[in-house]
Amino acid sequence: MPHNSSPDETAMELGQSSSTEIQVHENRLSNFTNPVAKRLNDRQKAKNAKLKSKSFKIKHSLVRLMDFPMDVFLEIATNLEPIDILHFSRVSKHFRSLLNPKNSRYVWIAARRNIEGLPDCPPDLTEAQYASLMFENICRACGVKTVKVDYCLRLRFCSPCFQMNVLKGGTIAKNYQLGKLPPTVYKLLPRTMPAYTPQGLLFSSTNNTFHNMYYVPELRLVVKRFRSLEHDKVALGDFIQEQQTLATQLIQSGKALFDWDATCKQNRQNEKGSLATSRGKSITTKLIELGWDESSFPRYWESDEWRKIMDQPRELTPRIWAQVSPKLIQILEVLREERLVAARQSRIRLRANEFSVLWDEHLLSYPPEDRHFLPNRHDAVLLTSVVVALEEDGGNINVTSERFNAMLPGALVDSSEYKIKVQSDLLEALEGPSGISETSVDASGKDNFAQFNRLYQVSAIFCCRRCNPLGRSHRLLTFPALLSHSDIPERR
Repeated sequence: MPHNSSPDETAMELGQSSSTEIQVHENRLSNFTNPVAKRLNDRQKAKNAKLKSKSFKIKHSLVRLMDFPMDVFLEIATNLEPIDILHFSRVSKHFRSLLNPKNSRYVWIAARRNIEGLPDCPPDLTEAQYASLMFENICRACGVKTVKVDYCLRLRFCSPCFQMNVLKGGTIAKNYQLGKLPPTVYKLLPRTMPAYTPQGLLFSSTNNTFHNMYYVPELRLVVKRFRSLEHDKVALGDFIQEQQTLATQLIQSGKALFDWDATCKQNRQNEKGSLATSRGKSITTKLIELGWDESSFPRYWESDEWRKIMDQPRELTPRIWAQVSPKLIQILEVLREERLVAARQSRIRLRANEFSVLWDEHLLSYPPEDRHFLPNRHDAVLLTSVVVALEEDGGNINVTSERFNAMLPGALVDSSEYKIKVQSDLLEALEGPSGISETSVDASGKDNFAQFNRLYQVSAIFCCRRCNPLGRSHRLLTFPALLSHSDIPERR
């Protein structure tokens, strides 16, 4: 049953200590420092007003429960969980008095036993405090929602309030001008839950140092009490023994609570994983019934949307299936098209490799001076006629020697244009745009070398940038030498 208590109400409940033997820890959970109040925007104000209205309706909807016989109501309450009892106790003064842990402790105990594995209530907490600590995700100082909790300190704070109320022992002594504290003082109170504890290390306050983090009001109160008893050695010894016992008890029971909470979180995570697995199997079965094969499903990294739909920790219902099935089918259809395109491109690359091998063999039939003007294996597969032939029938036709000979005439025609392009690019590197076009080839198919005489002059000097990317090479190349350079057959 939801109920939003104010920070003051929460502090009042948590301040009712069940142990009066140790005065230092009396009301220890209510001595926190409140953060600076934040301004509420219109959206937050509207949300608060809605919560108040909802709380009002809940109170009035439970009026008839007050007419129930007390023993009947308490019997019903024993079947609830501790957080439900806590919410009931905040509905009105009547329920608060009826469910007071001092008067109805057996109800709280029965409710606690309804939760599997929950440790018994520590002796330093009342049943209401224990229920609030374990099941209420609200900051004890400002009342905002938070999941940050320290079971050793018995405190749940949001990050700003935690940073204000829980500090290192040395920092507290410095900030509050407590002077240099004896190491014994730190062993008299609980510290925060350690992030890592070596195996075999005993959870005890005797391991505390000024490097650990403590609840600020509690440390200040212990220091005050310690110094007031320094003149009485007997009383001081009793105080130290009593405090160490309580602090060790808080730390050890806090470890037990932490372990139970961690186990519950892991169980919830495992349950979510099981639900997600069951959901995935159900979706797979239905898609197979529609004619799809599991091999057509996207792999884990191929579709975020597919993964989000499949991995949700919710059982697949007819209503959910009606919502997600169109999205899944669309994903499968798009993926099928993408895989067909990828397979086609892969086949074309195989055909290109087959053509390249035969093209290299064909180039060996030309004299070296003519071979340099022909495209290399990388550029040959980019010739227009070659691309058309390789893409024929989606790349399913192998490039055999017979097929290569059929492709060769068109490739040689395109190579003539390639030769002119090479000369044009080199001439442009020397003098700028050359204006060379396809008309530079006469009717007999021979090149008009008159336009490229500049390349054969002694002043036409080139430098290979691949050998020296920074252009600092002193190895200069003429046009014929450039064509026979070792880098040219590999990459233009």
